[in-house]
Amino acid sequence: MQRYVDQLIEDIEEIIKWQTAQKQPSKQSDDDDMDMEAEFEEIERYVSGEGEVHFGEHCGLSKIQFPPPERLSFEQMNQISNAMDRLMFSFHLRAALPDVIPVVMAYQTFVNVLEKEVMMMDFGMITIEFCDYEWKQCPWGVAYCTCIDFLEEAEKEEFKQTIKPPIVPQNELFVRQLSEMEYLQKRMEYDSPSNWTEEDGNMDDDIPF
Repeated sequence: MQRYVDQLIEDIEEIIKWQTAQKQPSKQSDDDDMDMEAEFEEIERYVSGEGEVHFGEHCGLSKIQFPPPERLSFEQMNQISNAMDRLMFSFHLRAALPDVIPVVMAYQTFVNVLEKEVMMMDFGMITIEFCDYEWKQCPWGVAYCTCIDFLEEAEKEEFKQTIKPPIVPQNELFVRQLSEMEYLQKRMEYDSPSNWTEEDGNMDDDIPF
């Protein structure tokens, strides 16, 4: 299986190289007015949902290429998940995941993104959200929910009484190689922060991860 995993990651890295070559130098021109006009047009397309495509169809990957979690080791799932994280970044995308999450959940999330409709951006960055900020229906389970900062005091108390620290060995957790700080630095190299957007349609400079 490791040979297949290595080949899959190599295929992902080839797509990253191709996509990066298309983006650098940026499609921005030497004409600031033209750049600004293109940026506003992109924002309008994003808000309207025009041009959304299945990410897998756009990048050339499908879920069938990814082995089921039970056939992979935790290390292999970490390797593939981080390759997918880098791939998404090359397309100006970022998956919003909790800081602490089992690698099985992270792996399945990255694979499922391939069937998600997203807007392809030339200037801005999109953070893909999987959570509706309803902690009782958290897609990660209450143990990994990060909604406490958004709750009213009464709900915070209920949350604290409900949550139980997960007992998951360190080697079974997702170890994200592209940290939040590195991501912030990298995306600033691509575009103006005025164009950062979230998949839920809100425009906000303070994008959660």
